[in-house]
Amino acid sequence: MSTIKGDSDKDENFKRQGSFRKLLPTNTNGESQLSMSVKMIDRPNISQTNKDYVVFLQEYNILSEYNMLHTQDLKGIYVIPSAQNSLVWFGVQFIRQGIYQGGVFRFTLTLPENFPDGGCPKIVFQTHVFHPLVNPETGELCTTWGFIEWKRNNRVWQLIQYITKVLTKVDTRMTPINQEASTLLQNNFDQFRERAKECVRKSLNQVYNPPAFEDPHYITFSPYIPELHDPVKQQIYESKTEEENRAVGLSWLVVVLTFNGNRTILENKEPQHADNKVRCGRRRSCGDPYTLGLFDTAGQEDYDRLRPLSYPQTDVFLVCFSVVSPSSFENVKEKWVPEITHHCQRTPFLLVGTQIDLRDDVATTEKLAKNKQKPISAEQGEKLAKELKAVKYVECSALTQKGLKNVFDEAILAALEPPEPVKKRRCVLL
Repeated sequence: MSTIKGDSDKDENFKRQGSFRKLLPTNTNGESQLSMSVKMIDRPNISQTNKDYVVFLQEYNILSEYNMLHTQDLKGIYVIPSAQNSLVWFGVQFIRQGIYQGGVFRFTLTLPENFPDGGCPKIVFQTHVFHPLVNPETGELCTTWGFIEWKRNNRVWQLIQYITKVLTKVDTRMTPINQEASTLLQNNFDQFRERAKECVRKSLNQVYNPPAFEDPHYITFSPYIPELHDPVKQQIYESKTEEENRAVGLSWLVVVLTFNGNRTILENKEPQHADNKVRCGRRRSCGDPYTLGLFDTAGQEDYDRLRPLSYPQTDVFLVCFSVVSPSSFENVKEKWVPEITHHCQRTPFLLVGTQIDLRDDVATTEKLAKNKQKPISAEQGEKLAKELKAVKYVECSALTQKGLKNVFDEAILAALEPPEPVKKRRCVLL
């Protein structure tokens, strides 16, 4: 997704008329949307921001926290925000060492209503845990042992890491919430260990219980079925080539443009994180300067509730698919175009075929042939673009940079000179 701002934006000729898009209110402090987005990542003080931005900023902060969680190497713990309430996160902790080794403990993490303000998020175990820091009646974990005061530079991933620490290493110096557990830990360690092992056994018996919440993001488990799971397990163990690890290629697209095709970047096996990159230039036709802001939404496909928050005030969408991934081609029509046209009805979009360097790759085509598939042709792309009323169909390769410049040239042109909507003929009764 791209946002383009030119110096002549103030000119009425460049304003899109009659748009049904949900736009953010004008920033009364005179700050640009770009500077606002930078401050969002830096966890702004919401109380000093225009009230109309509060919900938007809070959701963006939550998404930022969840993205940071993905970058941390936290072992044996799985967390996902609720589909119905982004302030509630569901988690499962697998304990791999210590007294509670083998346990599978469920918990919920609840962010304050005025997050990122409001103090430390609350952690409540759904599975019974006999521990000095866990309230025996409510299951709430005391967080003051690790966070005496929750500060604005503290992160949610640090709190989740804290859960692992207190369950793998039980310290006798902990200020107890469960006095019985603390007393046994200090005076009768064998009995404390037996109570802890009892919690582990109960947690394993509850692994396959029905969901406690009616939420599509609630983490559930099913028994291991060899006929079903063995082939998947084998695929996980098999080494994958670089080509197989690539997805649609949108992040590569943004990275290459941002770093001007730097070979050091291109030779890395994984693209750097490409969110919110900016590049400036001048239009060839008249020399007017422009600022191209690139917002990469790839990798957020499972979090449909938050992704549309980045759509308002977008000037042009790049709807990308891999020419060697028929499923991504199908998703264009089934998911992505319906979504962006729902939120931004009159915003132009380009259909972009990526990874064209793999279209003639022998290993890739052979793999597709095994599944009775073949690469998407340029003719198929053009046909779909016409059907979906895209501005244009373009192709590129981030690796070879073939067609790459043309993609962004067409995007800039579509944003600054959007096509006129087709006027419907009116019936006149005589």
